[in-house]
Amino acid sequence: WIHSAVTKPHESGLHQKEVTETKTKSKKDTPEELQAQKVEETLLNFLQQEDGDDDEFLEKFADCSLESRDHRTHLRIAWLFLKRCGRREGMKKIFAGIKHFIANSPRTYRSRGTTFHETMTYFWIHIVHYAMETTKVPKDDFKTFLLLNPQLANGGLFLHYYSKKLMLQTAESRMEVMLPDIRPLPSLITDVSKVAVGIQSKAVEHIVPRAAPLSDEEF
Repeated sequence: WIHSAVTKPHESGLHQKEVTETKTKSKKDTPEELQAQKVEETLLNFLQQEDGDDDEFLEKFADCSLESRDHRTHLRIAWLFLKRCGRREGMKKIFAGIKHFIANSPRTYRSRGTTFHETMTYFWIHIVHYAMETTKVPKDDFKTFLLLNPQLANGGLFLHYYSKKLMLQTAESRMEVMLPDIRPLPSLITDVSKVAVGIQSKAVEHIVPRAAPLSDEEF
């Protein structure tokens, strides 16, 4: 279906709708299945969108004239800066750029209460960087990257690592980067499969307790 989504988006969309309707009539889906269907539909929508020139996109981000600031837009911002600048410099530019956009964009100005979220921003930069480092992308474009990393279409992916209370209902997580309180973030130097079952490797033994702010070195 993914190949069809890219080559024949209209036909693929109709087919996906028919499949979804058939499943709905045949049985009642579990919450997990419903979530998987939602992520699949979101990914399909992501793949059907047309991307303009990367430089023009970043210019619009810099001058706060981007027409969208949805999840896909943030993923593309992270992907571009990380690809061009690397993790350290890219992260600085992403943080500064989003803060500038929130402070100066007419879109965020109209949305009262729009604030920068330190932990959420760090989480998605980390996840995008991890996906970039662990995925061999045959074609260097954003859609191919999304195609090979469908998990990024799940806007609620952070809930696998952070509790809703910590990420969304704690003021500190908005003002400073906090470590996860459910499971560690995937790491390029840590065997996450062992961490997930409670076997702490030496790479994570020195990490400060979960839900604590990150130090400059860890950041």
